[in-house]
Amino acid sequence: ALAEAGVSTPSPREAVMRLARDIAEDIVAGSLSPGDGAMQIWALSRELEEHPLELHTFVYGASEWDDRPEDRPAFAKGIHLEFANLA
Repeated sequence: ALAEAGVSTPSPREAVMRLARDIAEDIVAGSLSPGDGAMQIWALSRELEEHPLELHTFVYGASEWDDRPEDRPAFAKGIHLEFANLA
């Protein structure tokens, strides 16, 4: 139906990146915590064969979030800063 309407479907990578940008916007807006948002982005990135380089900060932060609570402020800061690279 989308093709008939002239709407192209994004590649899997493009779809993941669009959704990751939306999640990152929610993190920066404060409607989603950096830890929860990073976990969601990590889950999205696992849909691809290879994590996009642009998502590595989110994936790393998510993978370490539970095991390193003392470093959460640094991970949160990195996640917020990395948003600029996704926009």
